[in-house]
Amino acid sequence: MSRAYNFSPGPAMLPEPVLRQAQATMLEFGDCGASILEISHRGPEFIKVAQQAEADLRTLLSIPDDYAVIFTAGGATTVQALLPLNFAAPGQTCDYVVSGHWGKTALKQAAHCVDARTVASSEAGGFRDVPARADWQLSPDAAYVHVTANETIHGVEWRGIPEAGNAPLIADFSSSIASEPLDITKFGAIYAGAQKNLGPVGISVLIVRRDLLQRSGQPRAPIFDYAAQGTLVLAETRADPKDADRFNAEMVDALLEDLTRVRAGALVLFTSREQMRRAVDALATDMRPRVLVQNQLPRPQLLARHRERVAAGEPSIVFGMQSFGEGLDLPGALCESVFITKLPFAPPDDPVAEARAEWLRSVGRDPFTELVVPATALRLAQWAGRAIRSEDDRAHVYCYDKRLTRTRYGQQFLKGLPPFALEQRAPLQPL
Repeated sequence: MSRAYNFSPGPAMLPEPVLRQAQATMLEFGDCGASILEISHRGPEFIKVAQQAEADLRTLLSIPDDYAVIFTAGGATTVQALLPLNFAAPGQTCDYVVSGHWGKTALKQAAHCVDARTVASSEAGGFRDVPARADWQLSPDAAYVHVTANETIHGVEWRGIPEAGNAPLIADFSSSIASEPLDITKFGAIYAGAQKNLGPVGISVLIVRRDLLQRSGQPRAPIFDYAAQGTLVLAETRADPKDADRFNAEMVDALLEDLTRVRAGALVLFTSREQMRRAVDALATDMRPRVLVQNQLPRPQLLARHRERVAAGEPSIVFGMQSFGEGLDLPGALCESVFITKLPFAPPDDPVAEARAEWLRSVGRDPFTELVVPATALRLAQWAGRAIRSEDDRAHVYCYDKRLTRTRYGQQFLKGLPPFALEQRAPLQPL
């Protein structure tokens, strides 16, 4: 086989070992019995791939925890069209610094829905340089300021990070992402098509400061709303989750209060049968008819009854354990809310995992960090994903375990979840 050397701006050459590895997955990915092209994008195999890709990118680019990583279909031009839809109010001013062809393209994509202003341009000089910062005429109320980090067509590049004033700076890094160290905290968001420096054509990445995801933006199809997949409610308890009795008592009180607001389908996922028993025992008389408990009926009958209730416009709440967190498909109104009572930790429980944990301990490494945390992150993403089964689904996910925000590993778990809008809630009662 003869491979040509490609010095074009993009798509760039991929390393041969990467292509070989991808080739090997075409027939079967791992031991799942299907090609990487055939597995479900909602299945655990692909979720693990996506989580690992994000973790690798975070390490490579030193992405802080308060920035979300969003992989999008299409090229950077698609992201350019979505920026004003997500981050600017209707008619709001958005400032664009134009230093070449791709800057003009970004401006064009925004002009249909916002007051997109060219606040500096080097077009008069043939785009032979970037506009001097002193020449920028920034708007006082701009939603953001946009620059193109590297204009490959005209051969100009920002060699420093310009100051954008009070508005967040957003930059197109398609031509230079991952080519050198970058302080992402200087930006509200950066984005790039993957095909030049990161991977194949057809996918882009947006790295955005999480507070910007709280902006309501423009009226748009939900699939183009970066934060519209739902809300993650971090409902803390005062009790330490390691103190099972006190935590379960406080968590059940908070859970039952939240369940009174369920108007369609909901799923409550417990980490122990004792937790689920205490919640069932504490149900108020008028709440009991709304709740279906795992193993009280065969699963097909339980789910059929749940669908009937929701179809009739009645609230229906399913109580379940781990198998319900990984194997239920309840799209739309069948599961508008997921309640996660506690982080779903599980120690290695098969001979291979136990042997690996023992070996890690023998060489001074931590099985919790290297085995338990990654497995829990995957399980938590699967549980949260019960509420997002189609492109139109919008979720409310509740978690009552304060370790999700107060521990280093909890921050890792958050990074593996969709870019939900975050809502933190103080404990409902004193100890």
